[in-house]
Amino acid sequence: MKADYEAKITGCMDEIAALETALRELEAEAVKQAGWSDGITQLNSGGELTAELINRLVERIEIAPDKTVTVICGEGVRGCA
Repeated sequence: MKADYEAKITGCMDEIAALETALRELEAEAVKQAGWSDGITQLNSGGELTAELINRLVERIEIAPDKTVTVICGEGVRGCA
């Protein structure tokens, strides 16, 4: 009986650890999305397009061998291909 309880406690502790990890990931994503939102608000209010703002909004820039350029924005950024 004691072994059953210990197994259940261990399982619960593992689940708590996994949930805490997921929570930290969600919190980090929320901070990133808030940065995107702030950046877009800054641009919409006539703000300057700075290198810092581009770094916040653009995830990566891909250049194909045929010199086609593709800009990949962060997941929450609209209007960007």
